[in-house]
Amino acid sequence: MTHYYQSSYGQRVLKQTYNSGPSLFDTAPVPTAKEKAELKRPAYVKADKAFKEAEPAIRHETFVLLTSISR
Repeated sequence: MTHYYQSSYGQRVLKQTYNSGPSLFDTAPVPTAKEKAELKRPAYVKADKAFKEAEPAIRHETFVLLTSISR
């Protein structure tokens, strides 16, 4: 996943996710043809699947951390 987030597409995804304003719809950036080929690599697919399975736990831990900081 480090390789993914260091790529130009990964950087655009991070910026859209964390640095853009609020939006009603998910507006993920569109990958180029080269980036699409990179996203189909088995290593990326495996890492993406693991990340998506862990994402609810990550969001919960973020919520717990933020609530403890705000108190």
